[in-house]
Amino acid sequence: GASRGHTHPITPLSLAAFELEGIEAIRQHFQQIETGWQSRGNGIKNRAIEQENSTEQECPYCKSKRVIKNGTNRHGKQNHECKDCHRQFVTK
Repeated sequence: GASRGHTHPITPLSLAAFELEGIEAIRQHFQQIETGWQSRGNGIKNRAIEQENSTEQECPYCKSKRVIKNGTNRHGKQNHECKDCHRQFVTK
């Protein structure tokens, strides 16, 4: 993938893989490292979005407090989504 300003660490494992299995093994090793970085970045981004949209609402179905705003319905009422049971509801 395209570089995002990260540098890949040269570890004893990556050097050993290169010596034993060649360039393809080390390419796969670095791809796994980059995938790990990307997934951690997405988790942080998703948590930030969830916090930004969070409310003090409680889900009427499962009573979870992990509720976020989820747009409005066609009547202009605030729609919410429960992050635990994934149901949507409108508050009165």
